[in-house]
Amino acid sequence: MIPSLKGIVGRARTLRQSKAIWSLTDQGIVSLGNFFTNILLARNLPQVDYGNYLLIYGVIIFLNSIHTSIIVYPLSVKGSVADIAELRKLSANYLVFTSLLALICSIGVLGSALAIGKSHVVPLAVAALLFWQMQETVRRALMSHLRYSEAVWGDGLSYVGQAMLVLFLAQKGWLSIESTFFVIALTSALAALVQSLQLQLKSIDSQSLWNTARVSWNLGKWNLLGSITAIANIHATPWILAIYHGTGETAAVQAVINILGASNPVIVSTNNLVVPSVAKANLDGGMKAVKQVALKYTIQGGLLLFPFFGLLGLFPRQVLELMYGSNSPYLNLDNVLRLFVLAYTLLYLSQIPSGILGGLEKTKSAFIGQMGSVTSSLLIGIPLIVQMGAFGAGISSILAAFFRIFINVLQIQKIQIDKTKSTSDLKK
Repeated sequence: MIPSLKGIVGRARTLRQSKAIWSLTDQGIVSLGNFFTNILLARNLPQVDYGNYLLIYGVIIFLNSIHTSIIVYPLSVKGSVADIAELRKLSANYLVFTSLLALICSIGVLGSALAIGKSHVVPLAVAALLFWQMQETVRRALMSHLRYSEAVWGDGLSYVGQAMLVLFLAQKGWLSIESTFFVIALTSALAALVQSLQLQLKSIDSQSLWNTARVSWNLGKWNLLGSITAIANIHATPWILAIYHGTGETAAVQAVINILGASNPVIVSTNNLVVPSVAKANLDGGMKAVKQVALKYTIQGGLLLFPFFGLLGLFPRQVLELMYGSNSPYLNLDNVLRLFVLAYTLLYLSQIPSGILGGLEKTKSAFIGQMGSVTSSLLIGIPLIVQMGAFGAGISSILAAFFRIFINVLQIQKIQIDKTKSTSDLKK
């Protein structure tokens, strides 16, 4: 039977309005921009310079994780159940906190730059940190109301614009560590402006600032501890590689991660969807609704992700040559790429239990899972990296993700048992 034109149009409209589709589109834009930016940097910067850039950039990523813990996560949870007026007020308050936090975090940028003799990069790197965090605040405010169709415009300006400017600089021979951080700062600032206008921010409510800060701390403190402990199993890796194997080894691992970065649209958007959706589902239907939401997004993401991972696992050398050229120093990383494919598969799966715990506001439980991951890295992962370099980093990542999944699943089962017991006691 041939479907009617009206039916086709109706299904197209439903697809266009789907929150999951817009979430994937938005994260696809972000990850596509990051993917091409990193590939361009790896191809055009000398390997040692690329390694030095990654050390400072990695510190900024760590500092951004602190921002995510105590600002973005509370905003995502509280924003998801706030009306539009309250969201505008919350967003303005969190921008104030973001500015203050960036000022404190700039000390970390300074320290990392001094450690590798790149103090002249500090002003541009700090500007990149500030505007990046400000843009992340307003984009996640939009996402808390599932307004992904609006967020794509600012994110396109920031991340695709970033890749286009890096390409322009590379073609002109002007690409450097300094110019790269300038591009990040510029595109992030412009995107933050666009998304602030979309939110129609209210003026800062000084009377509610303290209450917002208190709620933010109560929600985010365990996530903050998790971010800090993540130094051991994520953020220390580039520095350990640089110390024991040289900055070229740091660049080699990043060259592999750049390719797997194409999976970030699914991995990150899954987490972005799960946290606010679980928070709402728990209010509407309890743990049964939470499980349904989590399963829905796990299947959606897996159908998109696993074919890509299969391709990388079967043809790693061909993919490396395609990305970096036939004369690249990264072509001998085929087995390392296979290891990181498995690590990223587990990383994706870890987003589901972590997102459930986040949506249930069980951040202490999520922290326990993070500690299992960190313990694995401290006792097994770091020695492997010291002895085996990039290959050891891949094994370390696999073990860290596995232990995080295992412990978080146990935490969710405990929460469900406690809720069932509590319900039974009430009925008695």
